[in-house]
Amino acid sequence: MIDKNYFLTRLTAGENIDAIGQEIADMMNEALEAYNAKIEAEQKAKAEKEKKQAKRDLVVNMIDNIK
Repeated sequence: MIDKNYFLTRLTAGENIDAIGQEIADMMNEALEAYNAKIEAEQKAKAEKEKKQAKRDLVVNMIDNIK
Protein backbone atom coordinates (compact mmCIF):
# COMPACT_ATOMS: atom_id res chain seq x y z
CA MET A 1 0.00 0.00 0.00
CA ILE A 2 1.27 3.44 -0.85
CA ASP A 3 1.01 5.91 2.01
CA LYS A 4 3.25 8.41 3.76
CA ASN A 5 5.25 5.66 5.45
CA TYR A 6 5.95 4.02 2.08
CA PHE A 7 7.67 7.19 0.93
CA LEU A 8 9.42 7.79 4.26
CA THR A 9 10.84 4.26 4.21
CA ARG A 10 12.16 4.62 0.69
CA LEU A 11 13.55 8.10 1.32
CA THR A 12 15.24 6.88 4.50
CA ALA A 13 16.84 4.13 2.40
CA GLY A 14 18.42 6.86 0.30
CA GLU A 15 16.13 6.78 -2.70
CA ASN A 16 15.31 9.91 -4.66
CA ILE A 17 11.72 11.17 -4.52
CA ASP A 18 11.74 11.85 -8.27
CA ALA A 19 12.80 8.26 -8.99
CA ILE A 20 10.09 6.94 -6.68
CA GLY A 21 7.52 9.17 -8.36
CA GLN A 22 8.60 8.06 -11.82
CA GLU A 23 8.34 4.41 -10.79
CA ILE A 24 4.80 4.97 -9.55
CA ALA A 25 3.86 6.95 -12.67
CA ASP A 26 5.20 4.12 -14.84
CA MET A 27 3.10 1.57 -12.94
CA MET A 28 0.03 3.77 -13.28
CA ASN A 29 0.60 4.12 -17.02
CA GLU A 30 1.01 0.35 -17.42
CA ALA A 31 -2.21 -0.22 -15.50
CA LEU A 32 -4.05 2.32 -17.63
CA GLU A 33 -2.80 0.70 -20.84
CA ALA A 34 -3.91 -2.73 -19.63
CA TYR A 35 -7.31 -1.36 -18.61
CA ASN A 36 -7.81 0.39 -21.95
CA ALA A 37 -6.80 -2.77 -23.83
CA LYS A 38 -9.31 -4.78 -21.79
CA ILE A 39 -12.11 -2.29 -22.47
CA GLU A 40 -11.25 -2.19 -26.18
CA ALA A 41 -11.29 -6.00 -26.39
CA GLU A 42 -14.65 -6.16 -24.60
CA GLN A 43 -16.12 -3.53 -26.94
CA LYS A 44 -14.77 -5.35 -29.98
CA ALA A 45 -16.24 -8.66 -28.78
CA LYS A 46 -19.59 -6.99 -28.10
CA ALA A 47 -19.64 -5.39 -31.56
CA GLU A 48 -18.79 -8.72 -33.18
CA LYS A 49 -21.58 -10.45 -31.24
CA GLU A 50 -24.06 -7.75 -32.28
CA LYS A 51 -22.92 -8.07 -35.91
CA LYS A 52 -23.46 -11.84 -35.85
CA GLN A 53 -26.88 -11.39 -34.27
CA ALA A 54 -27.86 -8.83 -36.91
CA LYS A 55 -26.85 -11.25 -39.67
CA ARG A 56 -28.83 -14.03 -38.01
CA ASP A 57 -31.87 -11.80 -37.68
CA LEU A 58 -31.59 -10.86 -41.35
CA VAL A 59 -31.44 -14.49 -42.44
CA VAL A 60 -34.39 -15.43 -40.22
CA ASN A 61 -36.36 -12.51 -41.65
CA MET A 62 -35.50 -13.58 -45.21
CA ILE A 63 -36.61 -17.15 -44.48
CA ASP A 64 -39.89 -15.88 -42.99
CA ASN A 65 -40.48 -13.74 -46.09
CA ILE A 66 -39.81 -16.67 -48.40
CA LYS A 67 -42.31 -18.83 -46.52
